[in-house]
Amino acid sequence: MSALYVSNIELETKDLLLQRYPDTDIAIQNLSSWPTSANIVRDEFQTREKFLSYLNRHRYQLDSYNRTIKEELQFYSDSIEVFIQWLYEAIVETQSGSVWKSLVAYQEIIVASEFFGRERGLGVSFYAVGRFNTRDEYLLFVESQDIANITFQSSRLYSELAYDMYEAQLMRNANIIEPMQKMRNEIRSNRSSSSRGSVERAKWWFNNMTVYMNALRATQRQLATKIDQLLSESSNDDLRNVITICIVFGVILIICPLIVFAVYSLTSEIQTYSISIANRFVFVYLNTCF
Repeated sequence: MSALYVSNIELETKDLLLQRYPDTDIAIQNLSSWPTSANIVRDEFQTREKFLSYLNRHRYQLDSYNRTIKEELQFYSDSIEVFIQWLYEAIVETQSGSVWKSLVAYQEIIVASEFFGRERGLGVSFYAVGRFNTRDEYLLFVESQDIANITFQSSRLYSELAYDMYEAQLMRNANIIEPMQKMRNEIRSNRSSSSRGSVERAKWWFNNMTVYMNALRATQRQLATKIDQLLSESSNDDLRNVITICIVFGVILIICPLIVFAVYSLTSEIQTYSISIANRFVFVYLNTCF
């Protein structure tokens, strides 16, 4: 919505933008934890509170600075890339075991969602103005669209289930698929049917592109539930293995003293028997000599 406001600064677009701010704030507040690491070099990402302050400062300054659409998208993309990098660091194959592929698919879907968001923002600008203001904006749209599609398709290589989840979600809004595809092709051709721009068409694009992104988010949630289930099963397996090892170790602790005692007793008996044989041998030897 920032892209729509920057493209067409009006009271209506300002209201639409303000309506989106609480959703972002709630999403940040609902994060279960905030990473703490020496690798976080940007001060605004040190804590949740600092990031929200950084985000709000940017919002308040939006009317004061004459930002371009590209600059506005870049601001949010830079922030999102930090979160994606945290996700990359959290997914380590040696620590993820059998759920590694599902985790990578989850990560790819998040990356695809980010580039779909860029496509949505640039498309909003296109319809609000009636064209792309610069060639860079057009190329950025094409790049975002292509990377989003390729990244999402790559998630299918790691989890066919994720792709099936997305298709099922999207089919619930099958009526928008064809119109949206036409609009995506129209933007890609850089030829709008309304050369003067239309806030209504920009809103329609935004709202229906959001359906695509909501389908991705629903897929993320379902896949996260599946990953949580796999991790729980893996944790239960590990727990059973630990219990089995403890039982075996306990049995060994119980049997080991018995074995030592038995060996000691057997050794003592052998020693006693050896002494007895030696004494008898001496007795026989003396009787033979005398």
